[in-house]
Amino acid sequence: MAQMTEDEKKAVEAWLTSNKPARYPTGHSAIYDEFGNKMAGRKFRLTALAKRIRQVRGYSEMTYHQIAKRLASNADEVKAACKKHNIITNDQ
Repeated sequence: MAQMTEDEKKAVEAWLTSNKPARYPTGHSAIYDEFGNKMAGRKFRLTALAKRIRQVRGYSEMTYHQIAKRLASNADEVKAACKKHNIITNDQ
């Protein structure tokens, strides 16, 4: 997995010292994960992906890579969605 560079980490720290995130019912705004993606956006993306995974016939006998190929999605996101939403696949 990709890691943030030192310059990126310093930029995030500088931004966080001068800006405080607002609290919303869905979570904190402007909080980014280690890859620079908004966490709130990722949460909704994983939820939508979990719904799509459950619509695939026979997903419980498939691996993460097979599901990702069927849905034309990223295998890492499929794995994260399955773990977050307790979807049983053949990899577990």
